[in-house]
Amino acid sequence: MTSFRLTFANLLVFFVKEILDNTPIEMNTLIQSILFLFGKFEHLPDRRKVYINKNEKDPQFMKKLQKGLSKLNALKIRHPSGVAYEFVLN
Repeated sequence: MTSFRLTFANLLVFFVKEILDNTPIEMNTLIQSILFLFGKFEHLPDRRKVYINKNEKDPQFMKKLQKGLSKLNALKIRHPSGVAYEFVLN
């Protein structure tokens, strides 16, 4: 379990540093701001689209998240099957 927690913490640090432009944010706030957002995904032949619903109560962070998702999309993350992921903020 410890290695999972460390890996998760490292992923969060990477996300904040590289994707959210080093935005000062506490880990709990980051988890509550992103991981608890609702959404859905769509399987297409060449990609998987992940639709994330905006939190209208936090427009400032949603603006940062929108920029971050653009950076995440630029990484061209692929599933082991070869299809690409695309993240969209609704």
